[in-house]
Amino acid sequence: ETGVTLGTPLYMSPEQGMAQRDIDGRSDQYSLACVLYEMLAGQPPFTGPTAQSLIARHALDSVPPLLTVRETVPEDVEAAIMCALAKVPADRFATVAGFAAALRGTGTFPMRRATLSRTGTAHVTRTSRPAIMVALVALAIVGLAGGGFWVWRRPTSLAVASDGAFDPKRIAVLYFDDRSRDGELAYLADGLSESLMEQLDGVKGLNVVSKHGVAPFKGKQADVDSVAQILRVGTLLKGTVEEDGDRVRLTVRLLDGNSGSEFRSQSFSEDKSNLLVARDSLASQVALFLRDRLREEVRLRETRSGTRNGDAWSLVQRAEKARKDAEAFMASDSAEAAARTLAMADSLLAWAEELDSRWATPIVQRAWLAFREVRSIRDALRKPAVIAKGIEHAERALALDPRNAEAFEVRGTLRYYKHLQGLARDPNEAAELVRTAEADLRQATSLDASRATAWNTLSLLLYRTYNRVEANLAAQRAYEEDTYLAAAPDIVFRLYATSWDMEQFIEAAKWCDLGRSRFPERPSFITCQLWLLSTNVRQPDAAEAWRLLGELERVTPKSQWEAARRQAQMIVALSIARAGYPDSARRVIERSRAGPEIDPQGELIGQELVVRAMLGDKEEAIRMLTLFLTSHPEHREGFFKANRWEFRGLREDPRFLGLVGAGD
Repeated sequence: ETGVTLGTPLYMSPEQGMAQRDIDGRSDQYSLACVLYEMLAGQPPFTGPTAQSLIARHALDSVPPLLTVRETVPEDVEAAIMCALAKVPADRFATVAGFAAALRGTGTFPMRRATLSRTGTAHVTRTSRPAIMVALVALAIVGLAGGGFWVWRRPTSLAVASDGAFDPKRIAVLYFDDRSRDGELAYLADGLSESLMEQLDGVKGLNVVSKHGVAPFKGKQADVDSVAQILRVGTLLKGTVEEDGDRVRLTVRLLDGNSGSEFRSQSFSEDKSNLLVARDSLASQVALFLRDRLREEVRLRETRSGTRNGDAWSLVQRAEKARKDAEAFMASDSAEAAARTLAMADSLLAWAEELDSRWATPIVQRAWLAFREVRSIRDALRKPAVIAKGIEHAERALALDPRNAEAFEVRGTLRYYKHLQGLARDPNEAAELVRTAEADLRQATSLDASRATAWNTLSLLLYRTYNRVEANLAAQRAYEEDTYLAAAPDIVFRLYATSWDMEQFIEAAKWCDLGRSRFPERPSFITCQLWLLSTNVRQPDAAEAWRLLGELERVTPKSQWEAARRQAQMIVALSIARAGYPDSARRVIERSRAGPEIDPQGELIGQELVVRAMLGDKEEAIRMLTLFLTSHPEHREGFFKANRWEFRGLREDPRFLGLVGAGD
């Protein structure tokens, strides 16, 4: 009634007011367009069983074109509404008045949103007077209702500048080269590199590639232009660390990612006894380099190290180097060497803790070492004690620093891992582990929204507790915060899986295609292509399904292929049925069955259950569900809670309800 949008400050400068009105106008358009869409089409653009799923669909799904829902809607009215429903606010009309003018047929469209006629030319035609009146009356009515609608804003990308070159503000700090004898300064080279990444990451306006993104280039002589092309960066930082008597010499070079040329370089040396000075001097030099290159102030944030004790900082860097060595041993199946190296890392961190008892970082790192240790040991009886040790370290860190996001993350991760491993003594303890783990991970992401690993673990927890909508949103945050995480393939696949579970097949296809392009050797991203062929986002194509099966064989280990082939053939059967050959599809399913010698866990039974349900073979689906739950009674509750859309045709069957325990 007052005309003031919620969230607008009471006092603004004229410039602030104009900017705020521009934002509010674009936000209001989305709300108004949703109502207009429903009035003209007879249904809203998105529906969902819960508020969360509805929000997710607004955030993730493309709006169905009005003309596919109601053919009688004039094209220019549809064009105006679809423009106002653009996901990116900048792609909408500049003002609500501009939206109204477009509905009247007298306005202009943003160039990026100009609609194309069926002949391929941009156009705005005049609509009939009744349609105009409907649209304008609706606009006036909704305009009186005010703001308050939820709007999704996606982050912008700094990867490419307007001229097509890589943006100089997108920066990669490559791991510094250690030129000392016998690798004595390798820990320092890594520590300085990662400290610099961390400090630059806090600079407003810079987009810094994470350490996971630059790790593949560590120790390799890659051309500057190749690295820039892969990471899509306009600026690279390279450096060397070498001994200089009792001092260390640091050389840093700033390179142009577009041309490969060196912009500036400098060397300086510092005493080995105070490496924190070297760290801070390096950061200062780089800030000056960037200031000259970008022609603007570059204010580094204070380092998170939290200590002024150079020896303690050096010990933590040595421990981190030992941790990396231990993971290399694990990857090569050298369990004993990994255990010894982890123990050495823990001793170094304990020493650092003694030197600075008020510094939480070494204690948090000891908790992470416990997590790595528990994942490497095979003795299940030892695992609870190692987890308890890690949780105790995390809690000591939180006693020192109650807002330490990493301490919350590691405690939540340890708690959830204990649940996943089935180490809880009773169901109540298991439920409490999940509850407290989720609380810890949410607190970690609340304190530091850039913690991609915490978002990923939270997403996994939510997915396994059947909260598909929030699992999808958390996975998106993980991917947006760090697309180079080691867990990136799993994150992308979870984005596909959660989209599939929510029947958002366009989004599912987007993530499946992304995974296939980024991780072509992952069998899961070929399997998801097979599943998509059973939906309306792909044309029916049995030949393509069989071709994908052949591609899947190429990337699947031979020892796993026989079971994997049979599972994939059942999915191929869906494409065969969709192509118009249901009897052939059912024969393929029957040929794909196997006994315990090939399928000891009964996974093929579960696969056939889903495929039969999707084909509408109710009797066979019920029979498969009975067989599956006979050997896997622990999944009974999950079948009910997951509420999968594939079983929609079975939910009203009393036999299905009885099997999954709906009445419990």
